[in-house]
Amino acid sequence: MRTAAETSDLEELQDFCADCYDDPLGFVMGAFPWGEKDTLLELEEGPDANQAKFLSDLGKEVRKARVRRCESGHADPDVHDVRPRHR
Repeated sequence: MRTAAETSDLEELQDFCADCYDDPLGFVMGAFPWGEKDTLLELEEGPDANQAKFLSDLGKEVRKARVRRCESGHADPDVHDVRPRHR
């Protein structure tokens, strides 16, 4: 059984991942220790320009696809929540 702190950490991680569903650049910026001392990324501020553009464009395409599904009646964003449901 999880402690309250473990459950809170897990819920925070789930929320972060769900918030990044259509924001891969935001995920990469938040999930990696950019600029943190004593890490492999200590001298890096984030993905390079080409990587950032790719991730940004990918997020735009995910958002467009979601809008198209909703407009076509194949998905309702309120019913098809992307957050995982754990028991």
